[in-house]
Amino acid sequence: MMHNTDQKVSDRDAEKIDIDGFMAEFIVAKRFNVMPDFSIRPFKNPVDLTINKKTVDVKSTRNPQGKMYVTEYHKNNPCDIYIQVVLDNFGGHITGFATCDDLFANAEIKHTVDQFGKEHTSYVLDQSFLQPL
Repeated sequence: MMHNTDQKVSDRDAEKIDIDGFMAEFIVAKRFNVMPDFSIRPFKNPVDLTINKKTVDVKSTRNPQGKMYVTEYHKNNPCDIYIQVVLDNFGGHITGFATCDDLFANAEIKHTVDQFGKEHTSYVLDQSFLQPL
């Protein structure tokens, strides 16, 4: 399975993160009655869904109070909307969304170092900044 390991901001197993991402994208797609593009490509694409001509990136967490993490890649390749889904073993629920402008205006900047010693910058947004759908 191909994993987008250079974009991950968690120490969880890459395959489990991919499965969670799939679940979250499906939950949002079902809510808006659109079909996600689950094809695997050799290049990065920040867009998970297009809803009403707006590009959407879906973020998932298993922490009910989890914050939305967006990598530096999205600062240079932004989507119009970022939607967060909190998952559990039975599915999940949408906690809210942030526009690109709101996300980058309100996010805390966090620097982490991965297992290979490479530094990553993330924009971290608390759920209190998310708007309800």
